[in-house]
Amino acid sequence: MCFITTPASTHNIKIIDMSVSSDHIHLFFQCPPKYSVSFIAKKLKGRTSRTLRQ
Repeated sequence: MCFITTPASTHNIKIIDMSVSSDHIHLFFQCPPKYSVSFIAKKLKGRTSRTLRQ
C-alpha cells in the first residue's frame, strides 16, 4: 500500500489502521491540525485513484 503511505508520510500523516475492499478503502489516521479532512482526502484519493487505474 505504498501508494497510500508515501503521500501520507509526505504530509506527516500517520496511518493508524487501514481496511481495503474491492471498491473502497477505510483509513484511521492522525494528522497535524493544519490539515483539514478534505485536504487529506483529496491528496490520498487523487494519488490512489491514479495508481489503481494504471
